[in-house]
Amino acid sequence: MTSYHNKQPIIKDNTTINSGNFSQVKPNTPIFVGVTGLIINGGNFTNCSFPPDTILNCKLPLQIDFCKHLHPDMDIPDEGEINEPCRHSTDEIEDDGVIIGYIRGDIVNG
Repeated sequence: MTSYHNKQPIIKDNTTINSGNFSQVKPNTPIFVGVTGLIINGGNFTNCSFPPDTILNCKLPLQIDFCKHLHPDMDIPDEGEINEPCRHSTDEIEDDGVIIGYIRGDIVNG
């Protein structure tokens, strides 16, 4: 399977995509900008948004926040716009000096 993870692939108009990894780090990242007549039958398009006339013959892509401090084992680019400011709080919940959880800003503050 071809991988374009966190890249902007260059494709021609009227292309059909059947598989591949096109996932992006930042939610709602536009891909295939300016391409028309795109047909997508499958692949990993997490955090992607498509040109308006794209035909999706598969599930809509997931939109997921990948924050570096919440996913330290993932290979996430160290780009300020992606990681800062993060909408998730990193406030730790401790019990006798042991971290037992985190308070997430998007849940606490709505």
